[in-house]
Amino acid sequence: MRTLLLVLMVWGLAVPALAESRVTEKPQAGSGSMLFSEPGRAELTEMVAVSARVEGVDQESRTLTLKTADGLMVEYVAGEEVRNFAQVEVGDMVEASILKSLHLELVKEGTDAEPTGVGAMARAGEGAKPGAAVGSEVTFMTEVVRVDQPANIISLKGPEGNVVDFDVQNPAQFDVVKVGDKVRATYTEAVAVEVRSAQ
Repeated sequence: MRTLLLVLMVWGLAVPALAESRVTEKPQAGSGSMLFSEPGRAELTEMVAVSARVEGVDQESRTLTLKTADGLMVEYVAGEEVRNFAQVEVGDMVEASILKSLHLELVKEGTDAEPTGVGAMARAGEGAKPGAAVGSEVTFMTEVVRVDQPANIISLKGPEGNVVDFDVQNPAQFDVVKVGDKVRATYTEAVAVEVRSAQ
């Protein structure tokens, strides 16, 4: 099943790859990040806002030409699942909010259960400007494969064998986390996209 065009646009413009080789607990200034950390638990939440102006609309081919705030011009073809495409006009603003959250919880003795996930989607009503909200959450088990207190790094191995290093800012984590421990990871991502009329 194809995903909504506008949601794909947001992924392409604003959302980096989900799996990075190094993750820091320390949020970057102005990123909209928030960190919660206590021994055996940590959560990093980040909110990103993106907007682009509609520079062109081709109703026949269902193509949007968008211009981002930094001047990047991008074209997207909307599939039939994008409701109310005919309502989009030159000058409209496409606005999106992306919420990403990673929650880690030490479980010490856990199973290597298969990852589980859920998702939900809503879209604009008939006749309105296009809009959508999409959310998904996946939970999976990881294993601690490295605890390096002098370097402030704890490394987790995911279910597919990928290893991610976390820069640990809370030294109390080193009192409870040991190599071989299991950590339950829950990754949540939600995207809301709205097309607003030109002012």
